[in-house]
Amino acid sequence: MAGMKPSPIGRTVSTTAILACLAAQNLPYSANAQLFDRVIGRANTTSFSDGVAALSSGDIALIGGIYEPPATDARTAIIRASSSGLPIWALTLNSINSYDFGFRILEIPSTDLIAAMYTAAGDTSLVLARLTSAGAVTWMRRYDGSADLSGVGLRIDTSLSPLRILVAGTLSNGSSSSGHLLRVTGNTGALDFNHIYEPPGDLANTISFSDVAFTSTSDYFVTGAILFKGESSRGSDILVARISRTTGDVVWCKAVGFTYLNQSSETGRGIELTASGKVAVIAQTGDPTPPEGPNFPRSAAHFLFDPNTGDILSVSAIRDVELSPAPLSRLSTGQLVACGTRPFGEFDSRAQMWLLSGTDLSVIWRAEYTGNTPVGTNIGHHAIEHLVPSATPAQGLLLAGQSNNSQFNIGATDTLLIRADLTGNDGCAAIITTPPAIVPEYFASSLTLKRSEATQSLSFTTVQLFSTFTTQSACAPTCVGDLNADGFVDDSDFVIFANAYNILDCADPLMRPGCPADFNGDGFVDDADFVLFVAAYNELVCP
Repeated sequence: MAGMKPSPIGRTVSTTAILACLAAQNLPYSANAQLFDRVIGRANTTSFSDGVAALSSGDIALIGGIYEPPATDARTAIIRASSSGLPIWALTLNSINSYDFGFRILEIPSTDLIAAMYTAAGDTSLVLARLTSAGAVTWMRRYDGSADLSGVGLRIDTSLSPLRILVAGTLSNGSSSSGHLLRVTGNTGALDFNHIYEPPGDLANTISFSDVAFTSTSDYFVTGAILFKGESSRGSDILVARISRTTGDVVWCKAVGFTYLNQSSETGRGIELTASGKVAVIAQTGDPTPPEGPNFPRSAAHFLFDPNTGDILSVSAIRDVELSPAPLSRLSTGQLVACGTRPFGEFDSRAQMWLLSGTDLSVIWRAEYTGNTPVGTNIGHHAIEHLVPSATPAQGLLLAGQSNNSQFNIGATDTLLIRADLTGNDGCAAIITTPPAIVPEYFASSLTLKRSEATQSLSFTTVQLFSTFTTQSACAPTCVGDLNADGFVDDSDFVIFANAYNILDCADPLMRPGCPADFNGDGFVDDADFVLFVAAYNELVCP
Protein backbone atom coordinates (compact mmCIF):
# COMPACT_ATOMS: atom_id res chain seq x y z
CA MET A 1 0.00 0.00 0.00
CA ALA A 2 2.98 2.33 0.50
CA GLY A 3 3.09 5.17 -2.03
CA MET A 4 -0.35 4.57 -3.53
CA LYS A 5 -3.85 3.73 -2.28
CA PRO A 6 -7.54 4.38 -3.02
CA SER A 7 -8.70 7.86 -2.07
CA PRO A 8 -12.11 8.58 -0.53
CA ILE A 9 -13.55 9.41 -3.95
CA GLY A 10 -12.24 6.32 -5.68
CA ARG A 11 -9.18 7.83 -7.40
CA THR A 12 -5.59 6.61 -7.10
CA VAL A 13 -3.40 9.31 -5.59
CA SER A 14 0.38 9.28 -5.07
CA THR A 15 2.53 11.73 -3.17
CA THR A 16 4.37 12.61 -6.37
CA ALA A 17 1.11 13.42 -8.12
CA ILE A 18 -0.08 15.55 -5.21
CA LEU A 19 3.14 17.56 -5.17
CA ALA A 20 2.98 18.03 -8.94
CA CYS A 21 -0.62 19.18 -8.66
CA LEU A 22 0.25 21.71 -5.96
CA ALA A 23 3.15 23.01 -8.03
CA ALA A 24 0.94 23.38 -11.11
CA GLN A 25 -1.49 25.48 -9.08
CA ASN A 26 1.44 27.62 -7.86
CA LEU A 27 0.62 26.82 -4.24
CA PRO A 28 3.41 27.65 -1.80
CA TYR A 29 4.01 24.15 -0.49
CA SER A 30 7.77 24.62 -0.74
CA ALA A 31 8.11 28.32 -1.45
CA ASN A 32 6.78 29.77 1.77
CA ALA A 33 8.90 30.85 4.67
CA GLN A 34 6.56 30.32 7.56
CA LEU A 35 7.83 29.68 11.04
CA PHE A 36 8.97 26.13 11.69
CA ASP A 37 10.95 23.84 13.96
CA ARG A 38 12.03 20.77 12.03
CA VAL A 39 14.62 18.03 11.65
CA ILE A 40 16.34 16.88 8.45
CA GLY A 41 18.01 13.49 8.27
CA ARG A 42 18.31 9.94 7.00
CA ALA A 43 17.27 6.70 8.65
CA ASN A 44 19.96 4.87 10.65
CA THR A 45 22.43 7.76 10.42
CA THR A 46 23.81 10.53 12.58
CA SER A 47 23.76 13.95 10.90
CA PHE A 48 24.26 17.55 12.02
CA SER A 49 24.70 21.04 10.62
CA ASP A 50 27.47 23.38 11.74
CA GLY A 51 26.69 26.14 9.25
CA VAL A 52 23.68 27.66 7.49
CA ALA A 53 23.36 30.24 4.71
CA ALA A 54 20.32 32.15 3.48
CA LEU A 55 20.43 32.19 -0.32
CA SER A 56 19.31 35.01 -2.61
CA SER A 57 16.45 32.87 -3.93
CA GLY A 58 15.05 32.41 -0.42
CA ASP A 59 16.37 28.85 -0.26
CA ILE A 60 18.59 27.61 2.55
CA ALA A 61 22.02 25.94 2.42
CA LEU A 62 23.27 23.76 5.27
CA ILE A 63 26.68 22.19 5.83
CA GLY A 64 27.77 19.69 8.45
CA GLY A 65 28.45 15.97 8.63
CA ILE A 66 26.89 12.55 8.38
CA TYR A 67 28.00 9.30 9.97
CA GLU A 68 26.55 5.89 9.14
CA PRO A 69 27.49 3.11 11.59
CA PRO A 70 29.29 0.75 11.41
CA ALA A 71 31.46 2.73 8.98
CA THR A 72 34.61 4.19 10.52
CA ASP A 73 34.60 7.39 8.46
CA ALA A 74 32.32 10.41 8.35
CA ARG A 75 31.38 12.61 5.42
CA THR A 76 30.70 16.26 4.81
CA ALA A 77 27.02 16.80 4.07
CA ILE A 78 25.76 19.82 2.12
CA ILE A 79 21.99 20.25 1.83
CA ARG A 80 20.00 22.76 -0.20
CA ALA A 81 16.48 23.22 1.13
CA SER A 82 13.51 25.36 0.20
CA SER A 83 12.58 28.36 2.32
CA SER A 84 10.20 26.09 4.25
CA GLY A 85 13.00 23.61 5.04
CA LEU A 86 12.16 20.87 2.51
CA PRO A 87 15.38 19.29 1.09
CA ILE A 88 15.96 19.94 -2.63
CA TRP A 89 19.29 18.15 -3.00
CA ALA A 90 21.96 16.78 -0.69
CA LEU A 91 25.61 16.20 -1.56
CA THR A 92 27.98 14.15 0.57
CA LEU A 93 31.76 14.38 0.22
CA ASN A 94 34.36 12.19 1.85
CA SER A 95 37.90 10.93 1.70
CA ILE A 96 38.17 7.16 1.97
CA ASN A 97 38.84 5.99 5.56
CA SER A 98 38.83 9.56 6.82
CA TYR A 99 36.77 11.73 9.12
CA ASP A 100 35.48 14.76 7.20
CA PHE A 101 33.01 17.46 8.21
CA GLY A 102 31.91 20.83 6.88
CA PHE A 103 31.66 23.92 9.06
CA ARG A 104 30.72 26.95 6.92
CA ILE A 105 28.93 27.66 3.65
CA LEU A 106 28.25 30.98 1.88
CA GLU A 107 26.67 32.11 -1.39
CA ILE A 108 28.61 34.42 -3.72
CA PRO A 109 27.02 36.93 -6.17
CA SER A 110 26.96 34.39 -9.03
CA THR A 111 24.75 32.17 -6.75
CA ASP A 112 27.54 29.59 -6.57
CA LEU A 113 28.34 28.26 -3.09
CA ILE A 114 31.66 28.34 -1.21
CA ALA A 115 32.03 25.51 1.29
CA ALA A 116 34.69 25.17 4.00
CA MET A 117 35.50 21.71 5.37
CA TYR A 118 38.07 19.76 7.32
CA THR A 119 39.45 16.36 6.42
CA ALA A 120 41.63 14.01 8.42
CA ALA A 121 43.30 12.87 5.19
CA GLY A 122 46.83 14.15 5.78
CA ASP A 123 48.44 16.97 7.75
CA THR A 124 47.05 19.66 5.46
CA SER A 125 43.42 19.34 6.36
CA LEU A 126 41.58 22.60 5.55
CA VAL A 127 39.49 22.16 2.38
CA LEU A 128 37.67 24.83 0.37
CA ALA A 129 35.33 24.06 -2.50
CA ARG A 130 33.22 25.99 -4.96
CA LEU A 131 29.90 24.45 -6.00
CA THR A 132 27.21 25.47 -8.44
CA SER A 133 23.73 26.19 -7.11
CA ALA A 134 22.83 22.63 -8.17
CA GLY A 135 25.64 21.10 -6.09
CA ALA A 136 28.21 20.37 -8.83
CA VAL A 137 31.79 20.87 -7.62
CA THR A 138 33.72 23.44 -9.71
CA TRP A 139 37.00 23.22 -7.79
CA MET A 140 38.26 21.82 -4.51
CA ARG A 141 41.61 22.45 -2.84
CA ARG A 142 43.39 21.56 0.39
CA TYR A 143 45.47 24.02 2.46
CA ASP A 144 47.36 24.38 5.72
CA GLY A 145 44.95 24.35 8.63
CA SER A 146 43.97 22.23 11.61
CA ALA A 147 40.56 20.96 12.62
CA ASP A 148 39.50 23.08 15.58
CA LEU A 149 35.97 22.80 16.90
CA SER A 150 36.33 26.07 18.82
CA GLY A 151 35.43 27.89 15.64
CA VAL A 152 36.58 28.79 12.14
CA GLY A 153 35.52 31.88 10.20
CA LEU A 154 34.65 32.00 6.48
CA ARG A 155 33.95 35.31 4.72
CA ILE A 156 33.74 36.55 1.14
CA ASP A 157 35.54 39.73 0.02
CA THR A 158 33.77 41.08 -3.10
CA SER A 159 35.76 44.33 -3.17
CA LEU A 160 38.51 42.56 -5.14
CA SER A 161 38.31 41.02 -8.61
CA PRO A 162 38.13 38.11 -8.76
CA LEU A 163 36.50 37.93 -5.35
CA ARG A 164 38.49 36.47 -2.47
CA ILE A 165 37.64 33.84 0.10
CA LEU A 166 38.97 34.54 3.58
CA VAL A 167 39.37 31.90 6.31
CA ALA A 168 40.41 32.52 9.91
CA GLY A 169 41.40 29.42 11.85
CA THR A 170 44.17 27.63 13.70
CA LEU A 171 47.39 26.01 12.54
CA SER A 172 48.82 23.28 14.76
CA ASN A 173 52.54 23.35 15.53
CA GLY A 174 52.81 20.09 17.42
CA SER A 175 52.36 20.96 21.10
CA SER A 176 51.34 24.56 20.32
CA SER A 177 49.24 26.38 17.73
CA SER A 178 49.16 29.66 15.84
CA GLY A 179 46.51 31.95 14.43
CA HIS A 180 45.91 31.38 10.74
CA LEU A 181 44.52 33.81 8.15
CA LEU A 182 44.16 32.43 4.63
CA ARG A 183 42.95 34.22 1.49
CA VAL A 184 42.36 32.56 -1.89
CA THR A 185 40.80 33.59 -5.20
CA GLY A 186 37.20 32.58 -5.77
CA ASN A 187 37.60 31.48 -9.38
CA THR A 188 40.28 28.81 -8.87
CA GLY A 189 41.11 28.62 -5.17
CA ALA A 190 44.67 29.81 -5.85
CA LEU A 191 46.55 31.14 -2.80
CA ASP A 192 46.54 34.90 -2.36
CA PHE A 193 48.15 34.90 1.07
CA ASN A 194 48.59 32.37 3.88
CA HIS A 195 49.55 34.23 7.07
CA ILE A 196 50.49 32.63 10.41
CA TYR A 197 50.48 34.69 13.63
CA GLU A 198 52.25 33.95 16.88
CA PRO A 199 53.64 35.99 19.79
CA PRO A 200 57.28 37.09 19.69
CA GLY A 201 59.73 35.34 21.96
CA ASP A 202 58.54 32.95 24.64
CA LEU A 203 55.37 34.77 25.73
CA ALA A 204 52.72 32.19 24.86
CA ASN A 205 52.48 28.71 23.42
CA THR A 206 48.98 28.72 21.96
CA ILE A 207 47.12 31.18 19.77
CA SER A 208 43.98 30.41 17.78
CA PHE A 209 41.74 32.40 15.44
CA SER A 210 38.05 31.56 15.27
CA ASP A 211 36.46 34.25 13.08
CA VAL A 212 37.18 37.25 10.87
CA ALA A 213 35.13 40.31 9.89
CA PHE A 214 35.63 43.32 7.61
CA THR A 215 33.96 45.71 5.20
CA SER A 216 35.00 46.49 1.63
CA THR A 217 37.17 49.38 2.87
CA SER A 218 38.28 48.25 6.33
CA ASP A 219 41.15 46.18 7.62
CA TYR A 220 40.53 42.63 8.81
CA PHE A 221 39.46 42.02 12.41
CA VAL A 222 39.93 38.60 14.03
CA THR A 223 39.05 36.98 17.33
CA GLY A 224 40.17 33.80 19.03
CA ALA A 225 42.15 32.82 22.13
CA ILE A 226 45.63 33.04 23.62
CA LEU A 227 47.12 30.82 26.32
CA PHE A 228 50.10 32.36 28.12
CA LYS A 229 52.89 30.08 29.25
CA GLY A 230 52.79 29.22 32.94
CA GLU A 231 49.11 30.13 33.24
CA SER A 232 47.43 26.94 32.02
CA SER A 233 45.59 26.58 35.36
CA ARG A 234 43.82 29.89 34.70
CA GLY A 235 42.96 29.03 31.13
CA SER A 236 43.08 31.05 27.95
CA ASP A 237 42.09 34.68 27.38
CA ILE A 238 40.07 36.24 24.57
CA LEU A 239 42.16 37.48 21.65
CA VAL A 240 41.01 40.34 19.39
CA ALA A 241 43.22 41.90 16.71
CA ARG A 242 43.17 44.29 13.77
CA ILE A 243 45.22 43.14 10.76
CA SER A 244 46.17 45.36 7.82
CA ARG A 245 44.33 44.38 4.67
CA THR A 246 47.28 45.43 2.49
CA THR A 247 50.34 44.17 4.41
CA GLY A 248 48.94 41.49 6.72
CA ASP A 249 50.69 43.11 9.69
CA VAL A 250 48.97 43.44 13.07
CA VAL A 251 47.78 47.01 13.75
CA TRP A 252 46.68 46.27 17.35
CA CYS A 253 46.01 43.17 19.43
CA LYS A 254 44.24 42.80 22.76
CA ALA A 255 44.00 39.99 25.32
CA VAL A 256 40.84 40.19 27.45
CA GLY A 257 39.92 38.14 30.49
CA PHE A 258 38.09 38.10 33.82
CA THR A 259 40.19 38.33 36.99
CA TYR A 260 37.84 36.33 39.25
CA LEU A 261 37.71 33.23 37.04
CA ASN A 262 40.39 30.84 38.27
CA GLN A 263 40.15 27.93 35.86
CA SER A 264 37.92 29.13 33.06
CA SER A 265 39.11 29.17 29.46
CA GLU A 266 37.82 32.29 27.74
CA THR A 267 37.68 32.20 23.96
CA GLY A 268 36.49 34.67 21.33
CA ARG A 269 34.06 32.80 19.10
CA GLY A 270 32.50 35.32 16.71
CA ILE A 271 33.27 38.80 15.40
CA GLU A 272 31.29 41.31 13.33
CA LEU A 273 31.37 45.01 12.50
CA THR A 274 28.38 47.05 13.57
CA ALA A 275 26.60 49.48 11.24
CA SER A 276 28.74 52.29 12.71
CA GLY A 277 31.98 50.37 12.13
CA LYS A 278 32.65 49.29 15.71
CA VAL A 279 33.99 45.78 16.38
CA ALA A 280 31.54 43.39 18.10
CA VAL A 281 32.94 40.20 19.65
CA ILE A 282 31.14 37.33 21.37
CA ALA A 283 33.16 35.09 23.67
CA GLN A 284 32.76 31.96 25.77
CA THR A 285 33.48 32.57 29.44
CA GLY A 286 32.82 31.12 32.85
CA ASP A 287 29.98 32.41 34.99
CA PRO A 288 30.24 36.24 34.98
CA THR A 289 28.53 36.62 38.38
CA PRO A 290 30.73 34.87 40.97
CA PRO A 291 30.27 32.59 42.72
CA GLU A 292 29.35 30.23 39.91
CA GLY A 293 25.65 30.00 39.13
CA PRO A 294 23.41 27.10 40.16
CA ASN A 295 22.90 25.74 36.66
CA PHE A 296 25.56 25.55 33.96
CA PRO A 297 28.67 27.57 34.86
CA ARG A 298 29.38 28.68 31.30
CA SER A 299 28.28 32.00 29.88
CA ALA A 300 28.61 34.29 26.88
CA ALA A 301 30.17 37.75 26.98
CA HIS A 302 29.70 40.46 24.33
CA PHE A 303 32.36 43.14 23.80
CA LEU A 304 32.28 46.29 21.67
CA PHE A 305 35.72 47.59 20.60
CA ASP A 306 36.89 50.85 19.08
CA PRO A 307 38.23 49.81 15.63
CA ASN A 308 41.04 52.39 15.71
CA THR A 309 42.48 51.78 19.16
CA GLY A 310 41.12 48.45 20.36
CA ASP A 311 39.66 50.11 23.47
CA ILE A 312 36.60 48.37 24.94
CA LEU A 313 33.50 50.57 24.67
CA SER A 314 30.87 48.32 26.27
CA VAL A 315 30.38 44.79 27.57
CA SER A 316 27.40 42.59 28.45
CA ALA A 317 26.92 38.93 29.34
CA ILE A 318 24.32 36.19 29.69
CA ARG A 319 24.57 33.15 31.97
CA ASP A 320 24.05 29.41 31.49
CA VAL A 321 24.94 28.87 27.85
CA GLU A 322 27.55 26.91 25.92
CA LEU A 323 28.33 29.31 23.10
CA SER A 324 28.35 27.84 19.61
CA PRO A 325 31.58 28.02 17.56
CA ALA A 326 29.90 30.32 15.04
CA PRO A 327 30.24 33.93 13.88
CA LEU A 328 28.04 36.75 15.02
CA SER A 329 25.54 37.68 12.30
CA ARG A 330 24.51 41.27 11.67
CA LEU A 331 20.91 41.74 10.55
CA SER A 332 19.64 44.28 8.05
CA THR A 333 18.16 46.11 11.08
CA GLY A 334 21.67 46.63 12.47
CA GLN A 335 21.03 44.23 15.35
CA LEU A 336 23.11 41.08 15.81
CA VAL A 337 22.12 37.49 16.48
CA ALA A 338 24.05 34.77 18.32
CA CYS A 339 23.29 31.23 19.42
CA GLY A 340 24.33 28.40 21.70
CA THR A 341 23.03 25.62 23.92
CA ARG A 342 21.91 25.26 27.54
CA PRO A 343 22.78 21.78 28.86
CA PHE A 344 20.85 20.54 31.87
CA GLY A 345 19.81 17.27 33.46
CA GLU A 346 21.04 13.98 32.04
CA PHE A 347 21.58 14.09 28.26
CA ASP A 348 19.19 17.05 27.94
CA SER A 349 19.93 20.38 26.32
CA ARG A 350 18.10 23.20 24.58
CA ALA A 351 19.18 25.27 21.60
CA GLN A 352 19.20 29.00 22.28
CA MET A 353 19.29 32.13 20.14
CA TRP A 354 19.48 35.74 21.28
CA LEU A 355 19.27 39.20 19.77
CA LEU A 356 21.78 41.96 20.57
CA SER A 357 21.52 45.71 20.21
CA GLY A 358 23.69 47.00 17.38
CA THR A 359 24.56 50.04 19.51
CA ASP A 360 25.87 48.65 22.80
CA LEU A 361 25.42 44.83 22.51
CA SER A 362 22.83 44.70 25.27
CA VAL A 363 20.65 41.58 25.06
CA ILE A 364 17.14 42.34 23.72
CA TRP A 365 15.70 38.83 24.10
CA ARG A 366 16.80 35.22 24.41
CA ALA A 367 14.76 32.28 23.09
CA GLU A 368 15.11 28.64 24.07
CA TYR A 369 13.74 26.02 21.69
CA THR A 370 12.16 22.93 23.17
CA GLY A 371 10.33 21.38 20.21
CA ASN A 372 7.26 21.21 22.46
CA THR A 373 8.73 18.24 24.35
CA PRO A 374 9.92 17.98 27.96
CA VAL A 375 13.08 15.99 27.21
CA GLY A 376 15.57 15.58 24.38
CA THR A 377 18.74 17.13 23.08
CA ASN A 378 18.74 20.16 20.80
CA ILE A 379 22.02 21.97 20.05
CA GLY A 380 22.28 25.40 18.43
CA HIS A 381 25.23 25.77 16.05
CA HIS A 382 24.67 28.78 13.77
CA ALA A 383 22.10 31.60 13.57
CA ILE A 384 21.58 34.05 10.68
CA GLU A 385 19.00 36.34 9.11
CA HIS A 386 16.59 34.94 6.49
CA LEU A 387 14.92 37.40 4.11
CA VAL A 388 12.16 36.18 1.77
CA PRO A 389 10.32 39.31 0.53
CA SER A 390 7.42 37.33 -0.98
CA ALA A 391 6.74 35.45 2.26
CA THR A 392 5.10 36.17 5.58
CA PRO A 393 6.97 36.94 7.72
CA ALA A 394 9.36 38.37 5.13
CA GLN A 395 12.17 38.76 7.64
CA GLY A 396 13.07 35.85 9.89
CA LEU A 397 15.94 34.17 11.69
CA LEU A 398 17.38 30.73 10.93
CA LEU A 399 18.94 28.53 13.60
CA ALA A 400 20.76 25.36 12.50
CA GLY A 401 22.23 22.66 14.67
CA GLN A 402 21.64 19.13 15.86
CA SER A 403 18.66 17.27 17.33
CA ASN A 404 18.51 14.01 19.23
CA ASN A 405 14.88 13.62 20.21
CA SER A 406 13.51 10.12 19.69
CA GLN A 407 9.96 11.43 19.47
CA PHE A 408 10.65 13.21 16.19
CA ASN A 409 14.01 12.11 14.79
CA ILE A 410 14.44 10.47 11.41
CA GLY A 411 17.93 9.09 12.11
CA ALA A 412 19.93 8.51 15.28
CA THR A 413 20.68 12.25 15.34
CA ASP A 414 19.39 14.78 12.82
CA THR A 415 20.09 18.26 11.56
CA LEU A 416 18.00 20.83 13.42
CA LEU A 417 16.58 23.74 11.40
CA ILE A 418 14.39 26.43 12.97
CA ARG A 419 12.90 29.54 11.40
CA ALA A 420 11.77 32.17 13.90
CA ASP A 421 10.56 35.74 13.54
CA LEU A 422 12.43 38.76 14.91
CA THR A 423 10.96 38.17 18.37
CA GLY A 424 12.41 34.63 18.52
CA ASN A 425 9.03 32.94 18.00
CA ASP A 426 9.33 29.70 15.98
CA GLY A 427 5.58 29.01 15.86
CA CYS A 428 6.10 26.08 18.18
CA ALA A 429 7.05 26.30 21.83
CA ALA A 430 9.91 28.78 22.14
CA ILE A 431 10.51 30.11 25.63
CA ILE A 432 11.35 33.79 25.13
CA THR A 433 12.75 35.88 27.97
CA THR A 434 14.61 39.12 28.57
CA PRO A 435 17.79 38.16 30.46
CA PRO A 436 18.93 40.35 33.35
CA ALA A 437 21.58 42.92 32.43
CA ILE A 438 25.03 41.69 33.49
CA VAL A 439 28.16 43.83 33.18
CA PRO A 440 31.13 41.67 34.20
CA GLU A 441 34.45 43.05 35.35
CA TYR A 442 37.33 42.42 32.95
CA PHE A 443 40.94 43.30 32.21
CA ALA A 444 42.58 44.02 28.87
CA SER A 445 46.21 44.19 27.81
CA SER A 446 47.98 44.95 24.54
CA LEU A 447 50.05 42.37 22.67
CA THR A 448 52.26 42.20 19.62
CA LEU A 449 52.09 39.34 17.15
CA LYS A 450 54.65 38.37 14.54
CA ARG A 451 53.66 37.16 11.09
CA SER A 452 55.12 34.36 9.01
CA GLU A 453 53.94 32.58 5.88
CA ALA A 454 52.79 29.11 4.89
CA THR A 455 52.61 28.13 1.24
CA GLN A 456 50.89 24.76 1.05
CA SER A 457 48.07 24.38 -1.46
CA LEU A 458 47.16 21.01 -2.96
CA SER A 459 44.57 19.69 -5.34
CA PHE A 460 42.00 17.55 -3.60
CA THR A 461 39.33 15.12 -4.67
CA THR A 462 36.70 13.25 -2.70
CA VAL A 463 33.98 10.74 -3.30
CA GLN A 464 30.95 12.81 -4.31
CA LEU A 465 27.49 11.34 -3.90
CA PHE A 466 24.04 12.87 -4.09
CA SER A 467 21.86 11.45 -1.33
CA THR A 468 18.28 11.72 -0.18
CA PHE A 469 17.47 13.49 3.06
CA THR A 470 13.95 13.81 4.43
CA THR A 471 12.41 16.25 6.86
CA GLN A 472 9.62 16.47 9.36
CA SER A 473 8.35 18.79 12.04
CA ALA A 474 10.02 18.54 15.43
CA CYS A 475 7.05 20.17 17.11
CA ALA A 476 3.96 18.42 18.45
CA PRO A 477 0.77 19.39 16.54
CA THR A 478 -1.19 22.22 18.13
CA CYS A 479 -4.50 20.94 16.71
CA VAL A 480 -5.83 18.13 14.51
CA GLY A 481 -4.30 18.47 11.04
CA ASP A 482 -1.59 20.98 12.01
CA LEU A 483 1.30 18.63 11.25
CA ASN A 484 4.01 21.31 11.05
CA ALA A 485 2.79 23.04 14.22
CA ASP A 486 2.53 26.56 12.78
CA GLY A 487 -1.02 27.16 14.04
CA PHE A 488 -2.63 26.60 10.62
CA VAL A 489 -3.95 23.61 8.69
CA ASP A 490 -2.94 24.46 5.15
CA ASP A 491 -1.17 23.19 2.03
CA SER A 492 2.09 22.51 3.90
CA ASP A 493 0.19 20.14 6.23
CA PHE A 494 -1.51 18.55 3.21
CA VAL A 495 1.88 17.55 1.79
CA ILE A 496 2.85 15.91 5.11
CA PHE A 497 -0.52 14.18 5.39
CA ALA A 498 -0.31 12.88 1.81
CA ASN A 499 3.05 11.24 2.53
CA ALA A 500 1.63 9.52 5.62
CA TYR A 501 -1.57 8.57 3.77
CA ASN A 502 0.43 6.80 1.07
CA ILE A 503 2.44 4.86 3.68
CA LEU A 504 -0.81 3.87 5.47
CA ASP A 505 0.48 1.68 8.33
CA CYS A 506 1.76 3.46 11.43
CA ALA A 507 4.05 0.46 12.05
CA ASP A 508 5.82 1.03 8.72
CA PRO A 509 9.43 2.16 9.40
CA LEU A 510 8.97 4.91 6.81
CA MET A 511 6.18 6.47 8.84
CA ARG A 512 6.98 9.56 10.82
CA PRO A 513 7.67 8.68 14.49
CA GLY A 514 4.54 8.87 16.58
CA CYS A 515 2.36 8.65 13.47
CA PRO A 516 0.84 12.14 14.07
CA ALA A 517 -1.36 11.94 10.96
CA ASP A 518 -3.30 9.08 12.56
CA PHE A 519 -5.86 11.45 14.02
CA ASN A 520 -8.27 8.75 15.22
CA GLY A 521 -5.54 6.57 16.74
CA ASP A 522 -6.43 3.31 14.96
CA GLY A 523 -2.87 2.61 13.76
CA PHE A 524 -3.49 3.63 10.14
CA VAL A 525 -3.48 6.89 8.18
CA ASP A 526 -6.50 6.24 5.99
CA ASP A 527 -9.77 7.65 4.72
CA ALA A 528 -11.14 8.21 8.24
CA ASP A 529 -8.17 10.45 9.00
CA PHE A 530 -8.61 12.19 5.64
CA VAL A 531 -12.15 13.20 6.62
CA LEU A 532 -10.84 14.72 9.85
CA PHE A 533 -8.06 16.48 7.98
CA VAL A 534 -10.44 18.01 5.43
CA ALA A 535 -12.62 19.42 8.21
CA ALA A 536 -9.59 21.03 9.87
CA TYR A 537 -8.25 22.23 6.50
CA ASN A 538 -11.51 24.06 5.81
CA GLU A 539 -11.20 25.84 9.17
CA LEU A 540 -7.56 26.81 8.36
CA VAL A 541 -6.76 28.40 11.75
CA CYS A 542 -6.20 26.18 14.79
CA PRO A 543 -8.66 26.83 17.63
